[in-house]
Amino acid sequence: MSVVRLLSLATLAFLLNVNSAHAALISLNYNFSASGFNAGAPFDPVTGSFSVTFDNAVGQLINVTTGVSLTTNVPIDPVIGFDYRTGDFLYIGRVEVFNLSVATNDFVLQVSNASTNPTLVLLWYSRPGSDLFEATSFSLTPSSPAAVPEPATFSLLALGLVGIAGRRWRQRKAS
Repeated sequence: MSVVRLLSLATLAFLLNVNSAHAALISLNYNFSASGFNAGAPFDPVTGSFSVTFDNAVGQLINVTTGVSLTTNVPIDPVIGFDYRTGDFLYIGRVEVFNLSVATNDFVLQVSNASTNPTLVLLWYSRPGSDLFEATSFSLTPSSPAAVPEPATFSLLALGLVGIAGRRWRQRKAS
């Protein structure tokens, strides 16, 4: 096998591995706090945590109820889910996040830059017999250490094999 062919195969393996890196699962585990709600809010601050796992390569994910959990000090009636939308926005709370009902136990939080640098930018909730309450101050902190990405082992293996093959080829040529 020629060195050029080995280098071509190694390059192809590397490129395949680089492309697959964009389709990685995203797992977020965060604690949050929101405060500064309008007058009459029964809970201020609102605190809790959420955990969600999704594949951002799929595109938009709407009304997903698997791979998500949410705990908060605000009572929540509807089924909890999440939406992942264009622009790298993640919404967690009521399954139909854009259909919040006033006078129910609805809840939604919005995280921008979900796949890169998660930032809590919106938190709304409502209670029976009251209006919609919106926070003006937010905090989002990881609830577990961020996972260290695994090195591109397939690419490293391919490059190592190319190096071994190249060395053997040089030794045979020198003999």
